[in-house]
Amino acid sequence: MVEVSDEFKELVERIAWRDIACAPKDGTFILLWCQEDGSRWLASWQSDRWYGVDDLGLTRQGQSAGDPDHVTGWFLDAWMPLPAPPHTEREDGEGLR
Repeated sequence: MVEVSDEFKELVERIAWRDIACAPKDGTFILLWCQEDGSRWLASWQSDRWYGVDDLGLTRQGQSAGDPDHVTGWFLDAWMPLPAPPHTEREDGEGLR
């Protein structure tokens, strides 16, 4: 049997799609998925809805799937955090090229 490291388990957890009900609504940019058309959005929650840009570069706005206050529009089903930015310095102190 193959033993899986804690670091690998953490990575898998971070890149898994999560239920939209637990998405952060504090202005943090996240990746969203819309089951209706299969699009992915880079978006954040602003006031009362999701605002962002989809994977075709189109500006979009929508609601969380299952929101009883909204019955029309685009509904987002899942979310995922964005990856951390790359390191800006190498171990030798030089910047990335």
